[in-house]
Parts: sequence; C-alpha cells; structure tokens
Amino acid sequence: MKKDIRKLKKDIRKLEKDIRKLKKDIRKLKKDIRKLEKDIRKLKKDIRKLKKDIRKLKKDMRKLKKDIRKLKKDMRKLKKDIRKLKKDIRKLKKDIRKLKKDIRKLKKDMRKLKKDIRKLEKGAEKNKMRFDSNVSTAGRNGENGQRRFDSEG
Repeated sequence: MKKDIRKLKKDIRKLEKDIRKLKKDIRKLKKDIRKLEKDIRKLKKDIRKLKKDIRKLKKDMRKLKKDIRKLKKDMRKLKKDIRKLKKDIRKLKKDIRKLKKDIRKLKKDMRKLKKDIRKLEKGAEKNKMRFDSNVSTAGRNGENGQRRFDSEG
C-alpha cells in the first residue's frame, strides 16, 4: 500500500507538473490569441481603408476615362481644323502667287504708262514750244503765222 501511495503521489506530481505546463501553454495561447485579435482588427481597418481607396481610385479612373474621351474628341476636332487650315494656307499661298504675278504685271504696265506719260509730256512740251513760237511769230506776221501753225498742227 505504501508503494501504491508513493506511486499515486508520483502520479499526482506528474499531473501537477503537466497542469502547470498546460496552464503556461494556455497563457501563451491566450496571449497569442490577443495578438491575433489585435492583428485582425488592424487588418480589418486596413481593408476598410483599402476599400475606400479602391472606391476613390475607381471614381478617379472613371473621371480620367471621361477626360480621355473628351481629349480624344478635341484632338479629332483639332486634326480636322489643322487639315482645314492647311488647305486654307495652300489656297492663300496660291492667291499670293497670283497677286504677286498681278503686281509684277501692274508694275510693268505702270512703267510703260510712266514711259508713255514722259513721251506725251515731251511731245506736249514740244507742241507748247512750237505753239509759243508760232504765237509769237503770228503776232509778228499776223494771219500768215496762224495759218502756218494750223497747217503744222
């Protein structure tokens, strides 16, 4: 019986030791659980923030897509305007070439007219001198001078 008591005491000590170890393990596990719960709360908070960020990014993306569509539309209009302006420039350059040609012709005509005017002025000057000469001769000669002037003119 003593032997049985010793064995029982030994078993009790072993069980007590096991209980202490289990209690220690339980404390550690509880600590780990608290840490994990804290991590879970943080992760949930991070997830909420990320969901909010995702909503904002989606909204920004929709706005950017809308802006891109508008910019593409504007770009198509600008390309169309550029083509029209290039066409207008070609037409204006053609008009300028024609106007320059017309100006050259007008300058040539003007030089010819000036030359003709100088000839006419010289002719008029000669006629005036002849007229003046005939008038003075006619004044001295009377009617004969006038007749000679009429026959020359």
